Amino acid sequence: MPKDKDAPLATQVSVWLDETSEALKHEAKATYTKGPMYCVMADDGRVVKYPVCRVFRIVEETGVTVGPHAHENGVLSEVWLDETSVPMVSQARSCYTKGPLYCVMSVVGQGTRVVKYPLEHIFRAVEA
Repeated sequence: MPKDKDAPLATQVSVWLDETSEALKHEAKATYTKGPMYCVMADDGRVVKYPVCRVFRIVEETGVTVGPHAHENGVLSEVWLDETSVPMVSQARSCYTKGPLYCVMSVVGQGTRVVKYPLEHIFRAVEA
């Protein structure tokens, strides 16, 4: 059955764990943290949980399309992680912390992309 055009867009979630080179991918109805766990809820109600201490990076994309919205991303974000010699650099609309995660949100086309890093893995973060 096709999805209702007025239904909320699913979020595409990619989770990289400390020891993985490939992301674990999910289509999510919602994501949240509960205590030390990062949780991904599927449309059918199943929840996949990852210990935040084992997460290297998370990317959540909702309604991402190609479009002329880069001007909305006015903050330059640089995040140095424990074992990297080069920062993760992105143009962001905003940066914030949510529980144990540092979040970098940007507008991409008609949607949003949020990259989340566990605070315990961050050596330094710069917002300019």
